[in-house]
Amino acid sequence: MSEVGGYRNIPSAEDYDFVIRAILKGYSLGILAKPLVIKRMNPGSISESDNYRQVVYAETLRKNFKKHNIINLDDLPKINLKSKQTYAIIKNSFDNRNVKKINTFRLIWQLIFRSEGRMLLKTILVAKYQMKTI
Repeated sequence: MSEVGGYRNIPSAEDYDFVIRAILKGYSLGILAKPLVIKRMNPGSISESDNYRQVVYAETLRKNFKKHNIINLDDLPKINLKSKQTYAIIKNSFDNRNVKKINTFRLIWQLIFRSEGRMLLKTILVAKYQMKTI
């Protein structure tokens, strides 16, 4: 595995980057039938605290993977603070939709018509699909 190059400094998406590079180098990877780890949902975890960066970087890595490209670290997108804040507001509304009285129409509008909402919706749908296939 040394030709893959180990982990690179891609905050919040190191594992994803490593797996993509391993596949592009010709390694076969798969999913075990029996889970060996349990993912805990923790508000302080990177998946929660830096979710926007993780989603943006994963999407960039995925797009390059489809073109059989390994992205240069200098080509990672810059994280836009306003988009990150908008994403956090939409995510918070979605996460608390059954607890707080929110405007459901507005949330649906944000999930469909805001790029940050579409990123969140895509992430949620992929996670739900993966949970069903394991």
